[in-house]
Amino acid sequence: MHGWGASLISFAQNVGIGTTSPHPSAKLHIQDTIRGLLLPRLTQAQRDAIPNPAHSLIIFNTDTNCFEAYDSIHNRWVPIACFCRAGCPRFSAWQYRVPVTIQNQTGITLTNYQVKILFNSQTLIASGKMLSSAADPYTINTPQTELWVKIPVLPPGQTTIYLYYGNFAAPPLANGDSVFLFFDDFTNPGLNPNKWTWGSANNSFSFSTGNSDLIIQNPGSSTASAIFGGIESKPTFSHGTLGDFAVDFKRVAFTLNSEQNNFGFGLYNDAQPPWAYGEIVPLFYYIRAEFNINQFRSYSSTGSITTTPLNVAWGTGIRHNATFILTKPANYRARLFVNGTLAADHLTNVSDTTYQIFIKHEDDPNVTAGETIRVDVIFVRKYAEPEPNAILGNEETCW
Repeated sequence: MHGWGASLISFAQNVGIGTTSPHPSAKLHIQDTIRGLLLPRLTQAQRDAIPNPAHSLIIFNTDTNCFEAYDSIHNRWVPIACFCRAGCPRFSAWQYRVPVTIQNQTGITLTNYQVKILFNSQTLIASGKMLSSAADPYTINTPQTELWVKIPVLPPGQTTIYLYYGNFAAPPLANGDSVFLFFDDFTNPGLNPNKWTWGSANNSFSFSTGNSDLIIQNPGSSTASAIFGGIESKPTFSHGTLGDFAVDFKRVAFTLNSEQNNFGFGLYNDAQPPWAYGEIVPLFYYIRAEFNINQFRSYSSTGSITTTPLNVAWGTGIRHNATFILTKPANYRARLFVNGTLAADHLTNVSDTTYQIFIKHEDDPNVTAGETIRVDVIFVRKYAEPEPNAILGNEETCW
């Protein structure tokens, strides 16, 4: 067959264009010295409209400037190669990046500061640009995936960093210990002895770790007096060494079945742990959750107690994020945010002090076993006001 200035030779097993002797290993052999092969050029919307694309189907995406192949096993388009602007090399094997502008309006230079970035991993996974196993397992494949980075130097004004993705061969490098001042996601069996001390008034409480949760369970009590148990952090935290700081408790859940019992978690300062006191602990900021009572409590150095009711529902399968922010204005200030919303704001008359993190459970007399508190992640970070925020720009495929 001849036409359009080219020849097509058809054989029993293969086809040659521009050649009378197509290679026996090729079903289609094209030979030309002045022209090339131009694959179908589609916009991303046109690509996504292809009905039932075949595995390994190849197109050129004019929106991303990339050759792409379809992966029917994972139902995604995978970039094969992308074009970059002349004279501007690509960063290794990463196919995409997004500029992240961090705004520091504190008026001072911050060092080794932790910044939260929120991005839509759901869209990236659906378009084949990110694996579903990446990032935070609780927020991955959602419009609000959480990523924390530590910026060595953050001067006043705007600083731009880049979020790279699209490299499926990249190894996991997440390391909470290197980002935060204190971090534990409880993925390993047993409490880390360098991070926690376990205590119980009668050694009857049980705990477990290893499935991305710390779980503390009560034993039940048939005694005439209440029993207490919990954990406290070995590292301590103070304004004198850290400046202002925040403590995040991620995805906390309580299971309560008795009006008499309560869980608590937060910060305290004293020579003895919270379960040695029971209810009254000096220099104490914590959430107290009972069967039908939810409160944020702060205890001053004079023993006075400030209580704020919390409109938070605790129950099996219900998880909440809690952030304690301790700052040092004229008086020391403790604020509690629950799921990102300010829930309590207390001023105290304490001087600079050293705090430890704690989680405790109290069993009143004659109660049944089976109540639990679960915590997914705990970390401590620096805090500055107004808190620097991150703004994502547009995706770049060439730079």
